[in-house]
Amino acid sequence: MTRCIGLCIPLLWAVPAFGAEPPVIAVVGVHQPGVHLETQSKVSKSLATAVERTKRAAALEGDALGPTIAGRQQIILEEALLASGRKLLAEGQNLYNQAQPEAALPVLEEAIDALEAGVVLSGELRDLWDAQLALGTAHMALGDTGAASSSFRRAVALNPARSPDPALYPPDVTALFDDVRAASRTQTSAIAVASAEPLDVWVDGASVGKTPTTVKDVLPGVHYVRAHAPERTASARVEVGDEPVNVVLEATEPTLGAGAGSSALRGRETTALYRALGRHSEGVDFVLLAGTEEALLHLQLYDVARDTFSIPTSIPYTGEAEDEALQTLPLLLNLLTPEGELPANATQASAVPLDRGVNPQLASLLMEPIQPFVAKPRRGGRTAVLVGIGVGVLAASGAGIGIAASSGGPRYHGTVVVGPL
Repeated sequence: MTRCIGLCIPLLWAVPAFGAEPPVIAVVGVHQPGVHLETQSKVSKSLATAVERTKRAAALEGDALGPTIAGRQQIILEEALLASGRKLLAEGQNLYNQAQPEAALPVLEEAIDALEAGVVLSGELRDLWDAQLALGTAHMALGDTGAASSSFRRAVALNPARSPDPALYPPDVTALFDDVRAASRTQTSAIAVASAEPLDVWVDGASVGKTPTTVKDVLPGVHYVRAHAPERTASARVEVGDEPVNVVLEATEPTLGAGAGSSALRGRETTALYRALGRHSEGVDFVLLAGTEEALLHLQLYDVARDTFSIPTSIPYTGEAEDEALQTLPLLLNLLTPEGELPANATQASAVPLDRGVNPQLASLLMEPIQPFVAKPRRGGRTAVLVGIGVGVLAASGAGIGIAASSGGPRYHGTVVVGPL
């Protein structure tokens, strides 16, 4: 018994080291036009090193980030890219349910535009199908059967097996939808997809093999394609009619699509992106946002546990944004308390307005397959090794193993046409 006590006391003495662990900050590239993937990786390493030099936090970047989101990339993409469209869809549906179909039309059209921007990359079509159905239903309420048929045709092209719920939609809507679907099935075409290099191709969220490939029995309407090779992607949208279509895809560095035109909308996009990323990252306390907008460099932290953003550190920059970011980063981290937290008076509800489409490292993280390996912060912030002095007690904890979950999309049953955006 005496020997057991002698072994345990040093271990208990070492336990408070867990409470002294620094917070872990994920570094996910810089949003800046013209900065390519290789350079992005170097910048991220420099920023991670700068984080650790402050001794206020540990850093995760590069390959170590993959296991923190393994198996959840698709969820992150959907939440990040479809958030604004889903909100607009709900607003449009509410207006229709309040007997305001005319007011619902522009909101639903805006929802479709927002959802299309995310569908190409996420492959999730259910919300867009709902939006097309809602738009057609609003047109019918206003007596425009032709416009309703056009919207229903687009819904059928996305998923010909799905039907409006008769408990939610009136008989004239379900009847016209069935007629449009029957007509679409008699007007099929074909699509041939080619590329200079072999690419894995998904159409409307489903795998169709490698290029070159030909898809037959294409239904009329709009279809979406995503293609992938290591560190290279391509995406396309096209509307098909009666004639076969030949499409050549050109893969480039990964991107999350073009950012919105206005600063306010870009802010919403960035907020949704980093909330989704933080919410589904294991072992990460903060995510670093870094990027440029016009002549300003912005640095900001997303607090995962509190679902809030720090007050940004924004400065004018000239020359290389990396140099300014490395010098400014300690000022941002000075917001953290000795306990590694953001005080309430240093927070705000939203992110700075960065362009989500100009961060190829973040896009690659979300779109590349992830290989399983042991992940730990660069300085070991989440992997603690405790040594009981004098008795040889050794304990290790917090070593996380990331397992990649690879899942193919649903089997492709429908038709598709792809073309350049």
